[in-house]
Amino acid sequence: MNKMLLVLLSIVLPSAHATRETYALESYEMSQLQVKSVAINEKCRFAYVRGPDQAIHIAQIGSYIGKNHGIITKIEEKFVTVRELIRDEKNDDWIDREVRLEVKQPQAPKLNPDSQAR
Repeated sequence: MNKMLLVLLSIVLPSAHATRETYALESYEMSQLQVKSVAINEKCRFAYVRGPDQAIHIAQIGSYIGKNHGIITKIEEKFVTVRELIRDEKNDDWIDREVRLEVKQPQAPKLNPDSQAR
């Protein structure tokens, strides 16, 4: 990411985040979240995200997610893309990172061959 933009974000982010209402999904680490499904049509795209509390949250492009200033930038059939800005305390800088959350399809139950109807 452009160095000038990162400097600007380091100034704007803390104050911008302090004045807006936070989303429930911002209280979790990205590793604690699962995209269970997505809904896509011509007008909108939604992701159904399960948190560690087992609640399903509905998110869309522009929704904040995760503890690292994440924002959903893309919702596709098989994944959701999140852009995070992580504070690098060591270098007093921001690191721009893209995270891809795969849609977790429910697994079909495995049948025991001995229990199948004959």
